[in-house]
Amino acid sequence: MKDWRRFNVTETIRLVQERLQATRPAARFGISPFGLWKNGTPVGTTGMDAYNVIGADALAWLEKGYVDYLTPQLYWPIGGKQDYQKLLEWWADQTSAHGRHLYAGHYPGRLGFTRQELPNQIKINRENRHRNSMGSVLFRVSDVIQADGTLFPTLKDSAFRLPALPPALPWKKGQSPAAPAFLSFSKNDSTHSYTLSWQRSEENKEAFKRYAVYQLGEYPEPMAALPDGSLVAVTTGEALEVPAPQFEQGGPYWLVTEVGPSNLESSWSNLISRLETAEAPVVAVAPEPLPDPVPVLVEPLQREVFTASPAFQFKWEATQPAEAFHFQWSRDPEFLVLLEEQTEVPDSVTARSFANLSAGASYYFRVRSKQGNAWGNWSPSYKVSVSQAPQQTVTAPKEERLKVFPTLAGGPLVMEVTLNRKEVVKAELLSLDGKLVSKPFRKKVAAGRQLVQIKRKKIKAGLYLLVVKIGEEQLTQRVMLP
Repeated sequence: MKDWRRFNVTETIRLVQERLQATRPAARFGISPFGLWKNGTPVGTTGMDAYNVIGADALAWLEKGYVDYLTPQLYWPIGGKQDYQKLLEWWADQTSAHGRHLYAGHYPGRLGFTRQELPNQIKINRENRHRNSMGSVLFRVSDVIQADGTLFPTLKDSAFRLPALPPALPWKKGQSPAAPAFLSFSKNDSTHSYTLSWQRSEENKEAFKRYAVYQLGEYPEPMAALPDGSLVAVTTGEALEVPAPQFEQGGPYWLVTEVGPSNLESSWSNLISRLETAEAPVVAVAPEPLPDPVPVLVEPLQREVFTASPAFQFKWEATQPAEAFHFQWSRDPEFLVLLEEQTEVPDSVTARSFANLSAGASYYFRVRSKQGNAWGNWSPSYKVSVSQAPQQTVTAPKEERLKVFPTLAGGPLVMEVTLNRKEVVKAELLSLDGKLVSKPFRKKVAAGRQLVQIKRKKIKAGLYLLVVKIGEEQLTQRVMLP
């Protein structure tokens, strides 16, 4: 029953993700699972869990690439049987390993929380940014505002005192917008303020638009990362009013970018300065082209995979048109000892297969793209580990070697077989009087627990016999098709 529920929850999420991808590919899709995935995981945490009690396997959603982010409900304090820090770091490891984001879920209205509990949790989130811990979700707004009258101003003056952009999702389809142009400023004596104004590029046709406005204390190097704290505002219009003290006493340099639906930023607008000296003749500087965004691997989706095959293939996509690709294939994660490297791979080539992989060895792959005669950043490294020979076996009693999942109306028959070694699996559906009603299934299946599907096609609802042959062993089970 628990397996049936987990399977159907995961299948529902797959269908939602599939439909959303077909309807609105740039939209981000995520779920807020219960904060404890499985009792005892990570070590030292205990309590009711999502996997066994609720029937929700969030790790399966990550492994299959069904979600863009997770917001686990981490509604406990730091320390104790459900230690916030242990759980946050464990969830961050899972999302990072699969190239997805973590936005931790907080419960600011929980009784017993000290005034510093939530700020301390947010601090832990940010210390794990390198693990793809990219933000916080507060449940709920009324608790933030009404708690004791102090939480909202505390957060506003400390953890959330600066504006921020939602993190980009480089694996989503989409392009960076073209940069804004003609950035300038004018003084408003009546309101003691300055108005920054700019024009949107005619190349940007999306109805959705947002602009990021930056104020800088130093002249930025072309294509350099803008320093933390330099983002002043995020706005939807082509103008921003800035109080005179902020404009006159803050950093002298200003620039604007446009942010697209996938939160990819454009290159910079022209740079302007309130200074008009010979040392800073930078009222209008043409934007430098930024490197092409990192290519996105579409096969495999996981950052670390295991295979029993001596061959493996990688496939990737560029989120913007690329002039060429450059990949490296190595036996070490630092790419110090390269087994193969190819530069100037034509932009029409977006896949590479590697053969003769050694049993028990691990390999690493990464790729980058070229745009405007400049190489962009490397993709994350992807690890492939090859099973030892002979293949590892999974011992299972005969009665546990076959598990049949409840079938959705009109859907395929899904079963799980547990194999001690790589074997030929044969399966067929028979009527209760022994007549064959399905096309026989026959396939060599790897060792371990493997899912097998039998297509339903025109088989009517009813009770049938499922006959599965694994090597010389035959297993029979009654199944109901709705």
